[in-house]
Amino acid sequence: MADTAIEQKPLIETIADYLTNDDWQFDREGEGGNAIQTYVQGQRATYRMRFVANEETSMVSLLLFGPTQAPEEFHPQVLELLNLVNTRYMIGNFELNVARREVCFRVGYDLEGGILSNQMIRNLIGSCISAFDRFFPALMAVCYAGASPASALVSTEGRTSEKAES
Repeated sequence: MADTAIEQKPLIETIADYLTNDDWQFDREGEGGNAIQTYVQGQRATYRMRFVANEETSMVSLLLFGPTQAPEEFHPQVLELLNLVNTRYMIGNFELNVARREVCFRVGYDLEGGILSNQMIRNLIGSCISAFDRFFPALMAVCYAGASPASALVSTEGRTSEKAES
């Protein structure tokens, strides 16, 4: 059985329509306007959110950036923490851009043969915010309180389970 192409407007336009209909303020960026940047309030911080679409590969990525830069002297500890945290995710991962000192959570969809829906966009946004909110205290403990990555993670996971039980 042959694959049938499903027509969809450009991916970035679908995202822009979703954001517009949901009353988000955003800016178009990138080559040919293939990126959208906005801000979103999580439970723990306000995050910078950047969608990037590649029409040729049918890929959509969402990057959610933390509100602070990781101090250069703590980059090894931050990278260790992110490595520990990333083992907990099947889809998406934390990254440290060393040059810009930015920590982000990245999720991507390969939409080859599919259609990007509003629910998929909501899921992208929700999963990124949830991940960053969950591990933000551990990141702050490593960057600014001198905590070891393992102890910061254990402490954060303890708070997360306590919150879920209450």
